[in-house]
Amino acid sequence: MRNKTTIIWIAILAVLASPVAFPILLFFLAMLMTLLMIIFAVMVTALALTLVLLISGVHTFFTSFSLLSCFTSFNTVWTRFRTIDVLGSTFTIFDFI
Repeated sequence: MRNKTTIIWIAILAVLASPVAFPILLFFLAMLMTLLMIIFAVMVTALALTLVLLISGVHTFFTSFSLLSCFTSFNTVWTRFRTIDVLGSTFTIFDFI
């Protein structure tokens, strides 16, 4: 009497050897590839959003707080024009002078 694992392997190989198994295997392979692509797209999107939020936060921090405004009166005049419109997603920064 053969053990159960050998019988299961023989049954699996018999199913795989049948001509019907090839389209079924292609279907499962397509499903697996679709699932992997969805997982990859979600991971890339999450990474991109994380980097954008990090860069935006660093940019906001360094343009909103300036150590020079404590020592000079010229920079305090220009700090009023540094505005961040979150709803419109527009950055207006007059730092060129």
